[in-house]
Amino acid sequence: MAKVNVEELKLNSDGLRGDIVSEFSNEKSNVTEETYQLLKFHGMYLQDDRDQRKQRSSQGLERAFSFMIRSRIPGGLINPAQYLAHDKISDQWGNHTLRITTREAFQVHGILKGDVKSVIQTINQSLLSTISACGDVNRNVIVTTDPVKSKVNLQLQVLAEKIADHLTPKSTAYHEIWLNGEPALKAVEEPIYGKTYLPRKFKIAITKFGDNSIDVFTNDIGIVAILRNDQISGYNLYLGGGLGKTHNMEETFPRLADPLGFVKEEKIIEVVEAIVKVQRDHGNRENRKLARMKYLVASKGISWFHDRVAEFTGFKLDSIVPVSDWQYAKYLGWTDQQDGKWTYGLFVENGRILDKDGFNLKSALKKIATNFNVSFRLTATQDIQIRDISEKDKLVISDLLADHGVGFSESHSETRTASIACPALPTCGLALTESERVMPDIISLIDKNLTEAGLPNFQIVTRMTGCPNGCARPYAAELAFVGKSGINYEIHVGGSHNGTRLTQVYLDSWPASRFDELFKDLFTRFASEKNENETFGDWSNRSLLNR
Repeated sequence: MAKVNVEELKLNSDGLRGDIVSEFSNEKSNVTEETYQLLKFHGMYLQDDRDQRKQRSSQGLERAFSFMIRSRIPGGLINPAQYLAHDKISDQWGNHTLRITTREAFQVHGILKGDVKSVIQTINQSLLSTISACGDVNRNVIVTTDPVKSKVNLQLQVLAEKIADHLTPKSTAYHEIWLNGEPALKAVEEPIYGKTYLPRKFKIAITKFGDNSIDVFTNDIGIVAILRNDQISGYNLYLGGGLGKTHNMEETFPRLADPLGFVKEEKIIEVVEAIVKVQRDHGNRENRKLARMKYLVASKGISWFHDRVAEFTGFKLDSIVPVSDWQYAKYLGWTDQQDGKWTYGLFVENGRILDKDGFNLKSALKKIATNFNVSFRLTATQDIQIRDISEKDKLVISDLLADHGVGFSESHSETRTASIACPALPTCGLALTESERVMPDIISLIDKNLTEAGLPNFQIVTRMTGCPNGCARPYAAELAFVGKSGINYEIHVGGSHNGTRLTQVYLDSWPASRFDELFKDLFTRFASEKNENETFGDWSNRSLLNR
């Protein structure tokens, strides 16, 4: 596909319509680059099966094109009907799997062009949507995955839904194209985004002080509830996080958010909108690699940003409330919701829900959604919580999972349940190496070497991506593998266990065939040199990285 000027495309797209209707009316299996870029705003990416490229090319065939469609699910909360809608989509139109994203949402791969409309309509019939799940707008708002049904946790979920609604594009194109809506008589204005929307994607995360189960500082806006007497008194705002970078391009870099200020609860939506508008007006629209808000914050400074926000709101934020003792939490296994019911946090390796070789997770979850009065939450660590389980159903659901070959979360190693990976090959067009398909074996190698070093079942937050864009948040891990080329990875170490310090490059390029050798060296040294209760991230930060 030929590159297009995305800013001009958005400006001239007639409110994100472009030529989508005409291109979905032809018999081609793919779309033009212009339509590809606009489709992101509608919640999808055009992909092809890269495993088939060589063979199909030798046969004179075009690539095996299909679409990945992503739902927008604020806070990752869904009811059984919504889960079953996605399960149906994956079987009827997709590749028979569901993928939990690191933004608490579902994406389905393998959708053919002629089935896209049916998929989007099915999602909307379940009272969910795909609008702005991708594109240069606010993406899915994520929330702490603490399953306790406290007043605070419920308030944070409501806030996520309010922000998501407030920042949803106002264009009627989505409904007209996919849901058989009537064309608007006149153009609909975008009061927040304007005619060219944002310079790049935008991410918001919400949690409460001390809870970093969602890597809150890796987001454009991190919203942290401050509590007084178990009541939310307001929110700390952190600004300018983001993890993408480009190999051999030093002006790109991962970054954690800076503290912006404190805002009372009744002003939070107004301030969030103002922050979005500052990025809209001042973000880099000349170079998309430098267009995320983190680069604006890094270049202008947090004080400059604070003043620009005040120009929109008419008031300045209060000073940030000091917060310490951040904790990384997985919320796996059984948790008492403290409302008479239970949540079971189920580990889903790399977020892939499927049936394969006696491991029938997809069938098990379908039965649970069909036969039990429960709800679900998709988590930022690609796991799924089965929520609202009654006391009488705890053992029944446990037996059902076991009967389907689904190992309990507690049966996996600590490092395995603290690992995530992006899809990478064969579907992602940006992947330089494998990720999801090789990560399970890599974790097994890590566990083996930890055991041999005298550290059995030691927990290391470990992540892998097939390229440097950072979709699985590798730079916020303790140990990470970032695809470089072929079988070679950039090795990162030194991040903090609780996600408050980024990794640094330890090895610029290391072949996957020599991972066993690398792990033996790292963990033997770690076991002999570590201080009592020292994490791998803290040890590697002080021992392996040049100062």
